[in-house]
Amino acid sequence: MGSSEKRSRAVALPMVLFVLTLLPALVLLVFAFVMWLSQLFGSLMLSCIVVGGALLAIAIIIYFVLLRSVIKQAQEQLETVYETSRIVQSGLGWVNEKIAGFWS
Repeated sequence: MGSSEKRSRAVALPMVLFVLTLLPALVLLVFAFVMWLSQLFGSLMLSCIVVGGALLAIAIIIYFVLLRSVIKQAQEQLETVYETSRIVQSGLGWVNEKIAGFWS
C-alpha cells in the first residue's frame, strides 16, 4: 500500500465519521428547536410548519445563490462533451465511408 493510499484513507475515515456524527446532531438540533417552538406557540403542528418552511426557504436560497451556477456550468461542460462526441462520430463515419469505398 502506497503512502498516497494511506493519506487518502487517513482523510476519508475522519470525513466519514464527521458526517456520521454531524447528521444525527443536526436532526437532534432541529427536533429540539421544534419542541421549543411548540412550547412557545402551544402547537406542535404549527412549530413543525414554521421550522419546515424555514428550512425550505434556506434550501431554496442555497440553490439559487450557490448551486444554480454550478449546475449550469456542469451542463455547459456536458454539452461540450456531447458536441465533441458528435464531431468525432461524424468524422469516424466519414473515415469508415472512405475505407469502405476503397474495399468495394
